[in-house]
Amino acid sequence: MDIVSRRGIPTGEPTLIENLDDKGVKKIICGIHHNIVLTDTGKVYAFGKGLYGAMGTGNQRAVPYKDPVEINFFEKNKLTIKDAAVGERHTVFLTDSGDIYTCGYGGKGGILNKLFSKDIGALGHGDTDHQLLPRKVKYFSDKKIKVSKIAAGRYHTVALSEEGDIYTWGKGQYGILGTGKSKPSAVPLLVKDVQSFRKESPDNVVIHIDAADSYTAALTSNFCYLYYYCRRRKRLCLGREQSRTDGNRIWKRNGFD
Repeated sequence: MDIVSRRGIPTGEPTLIENLDDKGVKKIICGIHHNIVLTDTGKVYAFGKGLYGAMGTGNQRAVPYKDPVEINFFEKNKLTIKDAAVGERHTVFLTDSGDIYTCGYGGKGGILNKLFSKDIGALGHGDTDHQLLPRKVKYFSDKKIKVSKIAAGRYHTVALSEEGDIYTWGKGQYGILGTGKSKPSAVPLLVKDVQSFRKESPDNVVIHIDAADSYTAALTSNFCYLYYYCRRRKRLCLGREQSRTDGNRIWKRNGFD
């Protein structure tokens, strides 16, 4: 046995997770510190770091990859999870009925945080409480909005409604929430820019969303990318060469400006 094996240093080689081998895994969502597993039977498993309750297991204990734990909250509440998205310290779950549940880091409380550091989580509940168990984002159910897709950046969350609207919340640095500002939000915000885009091209609907560390992106049915970062919107569209500037709105066909 070499020194790498003796010290338990990861070798980078694929390893079978035997405890998931018979679970009918259909999707794995990987995060920086934790991972979520969805199965054909509707069960949800997790493994990784549990800090702030990011895995929704009801505690903050870490779970080794060899022994994934089931997030039994959903089965107990008769909820079927359609999809999940993972940030650095939070997880977003989408049910088959179009509702969103989140858990994990809620942010920092106190007046100083509100005024200066503005450390807001990406849970969408309107507060800075950490959630050890999945909690429903009532904004959507209260407004009778059904969500079809979700995405998570490092510190923000994105949702696409069945009507084609995009909602964002969490840290707003670099304008990643698409609101034209860099302010954070503890509740979902409607991205009005997408609404104006839909009015310009009614047949060009948003069909996919994604998010990363400091970026948010959407793909439309006409293969147009809405791209948010650095306080500006940029669109990359396939088609004839065309560009336009309108205030802080900048877009260009066939390439970024």
